[in-house]
Amino acid sequence: MRRDRQTAHHAVAAVVLLGLLGLPGLPGLPGGSGGDEPAAASDETSTAWARLEAADGRLRRGCRDYSYAYALTSPMPDWQLETTIVGPGGVGVAADVILSGADTTTGTKTFRLCRRTNEAGIYRVAGILTYRDYPDTHSVAAQGDVFVLEKVRRKKRR
Repeated sequence: MRRDRQTAHHAVAAVVLLGLLGLPGLPGLPGGSGGDEPAAASDETSTAWARLEAADGRLRRGCRDYSYAYALTSPMPDWQLETTIVGPGGVGVAADVILSGADTTTGTKTFRLCRRTNEAGIYRVAGILTYRDYPDTHSVAAQGDVFVLEKVRRKKRR
């Protein structure tokens, strides 16, 4: 019974997280339209946007670093970009925060995956850009990217 309750809680948390990230296939939830374009900010004159990109690669043996690139524009100097790497099955496998004052508006970040606990397949890098126009706070869904991590196949010895 306890296991069923945990599974139900994880399912609800995943649906809420996916809705907040604006991932496709969740109509009726915030940002759930499924498009690749960033969601409109609440302030219609806003020029805020963010883009995330990751390259296809191989899910190598052991724990390895993988990278993604980001670029953003914010109308205010106080901003943060929360990023999440979502693995096969819609499970979040890594997260990071890019902050004004500590990070540039364009760059590359890394995340670590271990083959033992992650599977090969289709991954997505998603994010939410939040900026502050005091006293108001605005959030915009970042334009994410989909990438594939393939399993490295061993060569057979003769």
